Amino acid sequence: VIVQAALMDMIKGLQRSRGFTAVLISHDMSVVLDATDRTIVMYAGRIVEDRRSVDMVPDRIHHPYTEALFGCYADPRADEVVLLDIPGTPPDLSLADHDCSFAPRCISAIDICFRERPRLCDVGGGRVACHLYSEARREVS
Repeated sequence: VIVQAALMDMIKGLQRSRGFTAVLISHDMSVVLDATDRTIVMYAGRIVEDRRSVDMVPDRIHHPYTEALFGCYADPRADEVVLLDIPGTPPDLSLADHDCSFAPRCISAIDICFRERPRLCDVGGGRVACHLYSEARREVS
């Protein structure tokens, strides 16, 4: 943790002094949110959520995979720490997919998730690829 913090501080310092963009790839959401201005969550090689890091808080998360990632980490300062897991196994990326790749692992999956790949749509200051939000948008329209 100490080395990780020192490395992130060094990268931030270099970004300020040299003015470059860095891409951070990690499953550790606490590091990502602390070190980035924008967070793009990917699952099976596809973007499922894209938003400013400051907006990536539990009550503003839209995609079930993003929510599951947050559940895998806990605040070490909390009195009680509860860690969740993501059920199932990742998809076989060698197979063609025409549906939501996360659907077999998603506790919120609906019928369309198993038939059609969701498109990124604008939601709450960011973008999300989830039928739960595209369905809600269709009902409103």
